[in-house]
Amino acid sequence: MVPPHIKKELDAYIDKAQGPGAFLYAVLSNDLMKTITLADQANLMALADICKYILSYAPGVCFGDSAAVDNWIRRGEADVAAPAAERKALRDGFEASPGLGGRFIPPR
Repeated sequence: MVPPHIKKELDAYIDKAQGPGAFLYAVLSNDLMKTITLADQANLMALADICKYILSYAPGVCFGDSAAVDNWIRRGEADVAAPAAERKALRDGFEASPGLGGRFIPPR
């Protein structure tokens, strides 16, 4: 299950290009050593679910290496706000299942 504070931070990064904290920056940049070093116990336990959430809901251009993360942040809110509503609608249907990552439940 993605911890609520991490989901909130990821959503702000995806939708508004707000710079993430050091842990999520490492995750988004695919820096495994830094990710493990910065993660607390809860985030270590949720790391697979965090990665699944990113793969499911983040545009491919906003993660993968530090250049992609830096470029996404530089784009700023104006460039990423338009499709944010669509991504939010998809995420609203995401229900975390402990141990199984998440599953999509269509919004009613």
